[in-house]
Amino acid sequence: MILLQPIPPISQFNQLLNSVPKSQLKIILFRKFNNTHLPISPNFITLNIVLNCYCHLNEVGFAFGVFGLILKKGFVPDSVTYTSLIQGLLKKNQIFEAVRLFRKMVLFGNVSYTNVSYTNVSYTYGTLISGLCRAGDIDTAIRLHEDVVHGKMGCLGFVCKPSGVCYSVLIDNLCKNGRVSKAKELFMEMRMRRISPDVVAFSSLIRGLCFMDLREAKRLFVEMVNEGVRPSVTVFNLLVHVLCKDRRLNEASGLFEFMVRKGEKLDSLSYNTLMHGYCLEGKIEEAKELYVSMVAKGIEPDVQIHNVLIDGYIKVRRVEEALRIFKQMVRGTIKPNVVTYNVLLTGVLQKGDVLTARKLFDEMPLYHLTPSLCFRLASSSRK
Repeated sequence: MILLQPIPPISQFNQLLNSVPKSQLKIILFRKFNNTHLPISPNFITLNIVLNCYCHLNEVGFAFGVFGLILKKGFVPDSVTYTSLIQGLLKKNQIFEAVRLFRKMVLFGNVSYTNVSYTNVSYTYGTLISGLCRAGDIDTAIRLHEDVVHGKMGCLGFVCKPSGVCYSVLIDNLCKNGRVSKAKELFMEMRMRRISPDVVAFSSLIRGLCFMDLREAKRLFVEMVNEGVRPSVTVFNLLVHVLCKDRRLNEASGLFEFMVRKGEKLDSLSYNTLMHGYCLEGKIEEAKELYVSMVAKGIEPDVQIHNVLIDGYIKVRRVEEALRIFKQMVRGTIKPNVVTYNVLLTGVLQKGDVLTARKLFDEMPLYHLTPSLCFRLASSSRK
């Protein structure tokens, strides 16, 4: 390119620089270009590309050197410039410096608001919030968020509406740190600002509420589905599990039916969880109906589901039914595990059927299971 006549414009060099996949190669290419003393010089876009490369390479010092060159040449940094620098500082775990740079950007009006869209400024803010949360500094992230939404950044003309993603990141991290009340506050703030919560915001809050306010968690789950936000099966399974554990089987069953009516796709763990709840209550027929329904929907039952059903029959002293389910399982492609034999051995030994117990014991090596381990489990179960 440098040998072409006439010399191509700097825009073509920028395109070439952007097409190079690795940051290190971009730096080498830029240095080579800079040393040729051509009558064209790097423009703002060129310097932004190089600055971003240095940040990706964890060379934040060099990145700030390029930043100084941008200012020296009279260019006005944009949100891309600041986002790259903030990302570079966060990667170096320089949290305080990243926050201070963002505040300086706002306070001194270093961002060209005429050339930078509102969305891009929000992206810079979102990058900082996400980085703070990843670094575990949720308190600083919350303080920054409050300063931004309440206009306390010290710049009269600065307006930055946090995106739904920013709220979701904050809510998720607050819930993971056990600060569910604060997460609820932010969720309500989203509503007041007419920002629609996404699946992350809903799911994070539901997970947090499951162990604090189960009724509210269930209400929020139904609200999410009714608003057209498709729930994650993981959150649904957790909610059903907690309801079953809390002996609120009717509510768990109702929620399950609600999901089926809405046409949501449930997995084998969803069925397993509710079946286990039925078996805990001795409702083995309901568990069996759920098993039949699952198979009819084309969901392949695994060994865990068979174990739940076998254990349910053993608990209500219907050992023959448990053995029938076991034989049906091994005739297919599902291999029993230690838990399967533990449950069956417990049942047949309680019934006094030593011959069946011996037969089960002898066939365990066929599935590469250690009999002694099974008997230790069975023994501890009886105790």
